[in-house]
Amino acid sequence: MSSVSHLIRQLKQDRIRIALTLFGIVWGTVSITVLSALGESVHRALLKGQKGQGDGLVRVAGGVTSRPYAGYPRGRWIGFIRRDGQLIRDKVPEAELVCAEFGAPFREVAWRGRVINVQMLGVEPAYRDLRSCFPQEGGRFINDLDMRQRRRVAFLGNDIKEKLFGEASAVGQTVRIMNLPFTVIGVLRPKLQLSSYFTLDKSAVFIPASTFESLIGWRHVSGILYRPKDPATGQKTNATVRTLLAARHGCDPNDSRVWNVYNTQELVDILNDVGFGMRVFMFLIGALTLIVAGVGVANIMFVLVQDSTRQIGIKMAVGAKPRQILRQYLLEGFALVLLGGVIGLLVSWAVLWLIRQIPMDQEGLAYLGRPELSPVTALTVSSVLALIALAAGFFPARRAASVDPVEALRYE
Repeated sequence: MSSVSHLIRQLKQDRIRIALTLFGIVWGTVSITVLSALGESVHRALLKGQKGQGDGLVRVAGGVTSRPYAGYPRGRWIGFIRRDGQLIRDKVPEAELVCAEFGAPFREVAWRGRVINVQMLGVEPAYRDLRSCFPQEGGRFINDLDMRQRRRVAFLGNDIKEKLFGEASAVGQTVRIMNLPFTVIGVLRPKLQLSSYFTLDKSAVFIPASTFESLIGWRHVSGILYRPKDPATGQKTNATVRTLLAARHGCDPNDSRVWNVYNTQELVDILNDVGFGMRVFMFLIGALTLIVAGVGVANIMFVLVQDSTRQIGIKMAVGAKPRQILRQYLLEGFALVLLGGVIGLLVSWAVLWLIRQIPMDQEGLAYLGRPELSPVTALTVSSVLALIALAAGFFPARRAASVDPVEALRYE
């Protein structure tokens, strides 16, 4: 209690110096807290954007052989067909949601005089879950009946819908693709998507793969998509798929030039590494700011010890133990850092709350995420504050405890 009262007296006597020291602690706490929260938030948003093109998705496309194999010469082009997707479904139970995909050059899509060029994709029903292409309310995605009957139906990316229809409803309307009528069956639910191997889903038009095949006349697909059931055995599943397709098409399963593989799990691993590095970098920037503030606390405590040298000598002369003096100034330094830390955490909470009020309609701002003062962040910041408080208070307190009472009583 005496330490607290002594600190309060010092606060009254040296308001400006201690206020500036407190401001340093508050600023350092806000820096480390807000930067750490932003780092976590941006990392979560990037992962969400990556999952926007498919969670655990693997896409396999053909290529050109680079070595002779089983009597075949090098330089052969290996292309896959829809039947290969069915073969994977039948022979590789470790792979789920298999889907063949056609990707055509840009085609004209028209509605009531409005004409735009879009990427047209021919896909199968499993594409919806593989690529997170979920419809808005009132619509649907391509189904098995559309495939069997080769229906002229189209699922629109939400950006295409806005350009063609504006605020009007698109479901049930007839658009013209390649000057042929297609009925709109659904519109993509808006989603955050970081990248794609073709174009972003919001800017594409999807039709049944069977319809695409009959209209365009292509036999070979652009790629085959699937998802390993167990991510832990994903590499083994991918090897099984390559072996199966290699046996069917007469090529070496280990010929890297044949296999053009797009694996979102590898991208997620890269994003996790980038996110970890980004969080560490932001944490270090905030921590350095807080360490500088801790040096300020140590300086002010040294000043307090110097100004109180005579009082320390009197206390020791009447029986105060060095450990009591050490504890007093250690607690004073800790209390000063604690006060600044509490204020800093409250200010940080307010700053993060204000950031969350920013409209995230623009895609760039969406990658800022929704930063929050999580328990992990608060605990980490509190631990750093405790270490800085201990270091900032210990050395001045040790100096106070080592004062010679006789010399202190003569101190002016």
